Amino acid sequence: MNVRCSFGVRGAMHLMLMEVRILIRHILSILKWTIQRKGTPAPRKIHLGCGRNIKVGWLNIDYNNAADLAIDLRRPLPLDDESVDLVYAEHFLEHLEYPDQCRQLLMEILRVLSPGQSLRLGVPDTEWPLHEYASEEHRYFDLGQR
Repeated sequence: MNVRCSFGVRGAMHLMLMEVRILIRHILSILKWTIQRKGTPAPRKIHLGCGRNIKVGWLNIDYNNAADLAIDLRRPLPLDDESVDLVYAEHFLEHLEYPDQCRQLLMEILRVLSPGQSLRLGVPDTEWPLHEYASEEHRYFDLGQR
């Protein structure tokens, strides 16, 4: 019997398998990192979405193998509450789905960031939201506008 799947079903199965692989890699990376740092405190500065731009003395986090912690940043950060002094991310936030995945990551950052400490974000094309915010029209909240 020759069974064929539609293009849509094959695509959905491919995406599902990719998400399973991402989850397995996420879990294994957290386990490896936890074992490696046993007995030592986690770095107080984290670099999210680091790619291959590794910062010495920081906890470099990305799905990339070059990172200290190769995890899926769409999932909760494996860090304690209020355990970080500085979070830095440049050209990463725009790779997440807006608004849900961005909001989830920002809430995680707020959870791990110590009170009064810093978050530094760099994203491309920030001119339009700044102009709209300054104009007090607040169209930047309307997803249909962008």
